[in-house]
Amino acid sequence: MIKIFKEVQQDPRLLNLEERLIVNHVLDWESQGKDCFSSNAFLGGLVARSQDDVANLIQSLVQRKILSQNCAMLGNARCLRIYREEREETTLDFDIFDQVAS
Repeated sequence: MIKIFKEVQQDPRLLNLEERLIVNHVLDWESQGKDCFSSNAFLGGLVARSQDDVANLIQSLVQRKILSQNCAMLGNARCLRIYREEREETTLDFDIFDQVAS
């Protein structure tokens, strides 16, 4: 049995079951605090598609900013993550806009 996360079930950007299963797989690893290293062969087995089809699905998910593909590799497996907007880190302990308004 596969647990499908509610966020994956309800995401209208995911176009088909294969995309939902891949994103769910990545989210499952992230929910455990781990990086998701998966090969096209493994993901192909998960969604019953060829390695080339999986590569195209991953590319589409990355282009649509649903997944990010880290360049880190572990054998044939690449690191996949749920895409999150990059935020600039700040070392300030207060909101400068609150200070200006005061």
